[in-house]
Amino acid sequence: MEKPLKNGPDTKIFAFLLAVRNAREAYILARVGLIEGLCDTGCLLAQQCLESCIKAALRIYWREIKESTGKDIDNFVRGHNLVGLMRRALPYIPEYKKILDDSQKKDFLNELTKIYDSTRFGESGLSIDCLWSLRILDDLFSETLNLYRHHIKLPKQKIFVPKNLQMFFLASNERFTAEEISDNPLETLGS
Repeated sequence: MEKPLKNGPDTKIFAFLLAVRNAREAYILARVGLIEGLCDTGCLLAQQCLESCIKAALRIYWREIKESTGKDIDNFVRGHNLVGLMRRALPYIPEYKKILDDSQKKDFLNELTKIYDSTRFGESGLSIDCLWSLRILDDLFSETLNLYRHHIKLPKQKIFVPKNLQMFFLASNERFTAEEISDNPLETLGS
């Protein structure tokens, strides 16, 4: 009998595509968590969503990173510090400077990093304004996803959101509309 769960083969060649898929899925579920009061999980997934999106964009520049730093991409993107990842990315994705110059967004990124490091295993509590956090998360995910698309030269595509999660995706979402999502995964490849 085959194992019901096993790690697949190495996918480094397609890692940037899989990372952005993971970012999208974490974003959807972070919104569900924040809306439904699963705040710790919502914040952990928000951090993972943004980390995956940043790392997906950085993976596009793996050759340039290797040439300029001497590090392979896995070592260059190591870590969970969102502000630190964006700072390292600036030579390749200078548009991150606009995000880092916004004190509210930068503070949110720093807090998500702290939350990721301290709440995963229950080491600390959490105080959160979920609606404010959703707005900032929506802004940051939209910006990082659009920067990824811009740097990979991918036209804007619909985002796959399973039908039963679409109400969570659209609730109080000022960055994405019903016209920008689809419940057909084949219509949304690459985004």
